[in-house]
Amino acid sequence: DTITINQVSYSGSSNPAGLNGLALTTGTLISWSTDTSVTRAGYTLCGTQTATPTATPTAAPTLSPSSAAPTTPSDAYFVLVQSTPTSACETNTAHTCITDGTGEYADNERCTYRVLRPLNIAITEWNTEAG
Repeated sequence: DTITINQVSYSGSSNPAGLNGLALTTGTLISWSTDTSVTRAGYTLCGTQTATPTATPTAAPTLSPSSAAPTTPSDAYFVLVQSTPTSACETNTAHTCITDGTGEYADNERCTYRVLRPLNIAITEWNTEAG
């Protein structure tokens, strides 16, 4: 049962080396997959802001009344791209954390998240079957 980021797989019952604080760029995909044996409590990973260089502020674009509202908050870090089964994975309301949900995860879960802006990973829960 693994989280895979940039072709590196992370698993096990304690925080895996190199994951906490890992810097990710916009567009990075994070995949979660489980097998058909042991299930555990799972994971919750949150995004924290990366240091950004000082830049000249620009005016925010003005949206016309007919513009569609965004489906994720403007300060979101993650979007759930795919989840099998549908309820296997989720983000929190603010889209700042990703998780397999409450309780133990199930067999044969497959999920993909996309990073929406530069971030560092902060592990808030980690307990998966070693891969």
